[in-house]
Amino acid sequence: MIAKVILIPSILFLIGIIFNSTIAGNAFAAIDPFNNTINLGIDSKHKNNCDENGTGANNAFCQDITGTTTGSINMHGENNKLSADFNTNQIQECDESDDGDNNAVCSNSSINSLDSIDVFGKNNKVNVDVETKQTNDCNERRIGDNNSVCINDSQNIITNLAVTGDNNDFNLGISPTEQSNHCDDNSDGDNISKCSNISHLIVP
Repeated sequence: MIAKVILIPSILFLIGIIFNSTIAGNAFAAIDPFNNTINLGIDSKHKNNCDENGTGANNAFCQDITGTTTGSINMHGENNKLSADFNTNQIQECDESDDGDNNAVCSNSSINSLDSIDVFGKNNKVNVDVETKQTNDCNERRIGDNNSVCINDSQNIITNLAVTGDNNDFNLGISPTEQSNHCDDNSDGDNISKCSNISHLIVP
């Protein structure tokens, strides 16, 4: 299932398989009397296609997990702007197309963590951008069971950020994470492939 929980000033997003949004446009914005602006945006897309198309049982296990957490955000000054965007796109293609069982295990996990942010001064701009795309393409196309195990695991951990002074432009753009498993079997026989991608990034 997909669920989302929001705590302010700390914001916690938990996402599973049925997506429910309690924030219009999946965004949070806060404005204070000193013209400090905070914009947090999350865009998560998930697609599971784990079918049994022939004679056999569909025992496939397909899972998408997305989690984003932020610590406290403190603005000390005026006319400061913070923008943080987290975009995740996850796809599962783990089918069994002919005689045989679909026993595939396919999982995409994307965890993002943004620690506390402190801005001291005025007229500062802070931008954080994290993008993750993960795909599992692990099919059994002919006679045989699909016993494949395909896993993508991505973690981006951004430690405490502090900006001091005036008129600073601080851009933290993490290189997009793209991970794909293409582990199909097109012969008469079982798909017993084991495929995984792991990306763990800590900044700085």
